[in-house]
Amino acid sequence: MQKVRVMDPIEIAAIMNATDAIRQWLGFEQLNDAERVISLISSARFEIIMGGLDGFYYHPAGDYGPETVWAYEQIGAKDAAGIIRQANELFPREMFGMGVAMRSPEWYSILDDAKDQLEALTNRFLALDENLIDDLLANYIVMHRNELPALEI
Repeated sequence: MQKVRVMDPIEIAAIMNATDAIRQWLGFEQLNDAERVISLISSARFEIIMGGLDGFYYHPAGDYGPETVWAYEQIGAKDAAGIIRQANELFPREMFGMGVAMRSPEWYSILDDAKDQLEALTNRFLALDENLIDDLLANYIVMHRNELPALEI
């Protein structure tokens, strides 16, 4: 894959933070596709790094499991997308998107029962080349810059 342009990590973080803030203010449904990609990846990476895939599914980010696969595919991070797809398959499809407050005890039971599988998938996710994912994300941001929040850095 050809690099479009190297971006300053601070600029990438600022764009991700601005996109996350817009999501908080307006809601996920109001984001355009480029903003959704950035926001989904930002949320997923944070939750997975902080608490593994079980933490991802425990928190609101997990409501967007299928969309998170799509987001990683959009930037070309096929391995990350595949790992999250495998983890998503542990849950019934209809359980996604219901919100933390509406989740049934079955959701949390699945989390407990799948702890070992989620830990193994988490380890695979965390073993991925983070620099490659950063480069793919930076390239995506450059290619979709006109669809993302304008910042003065």
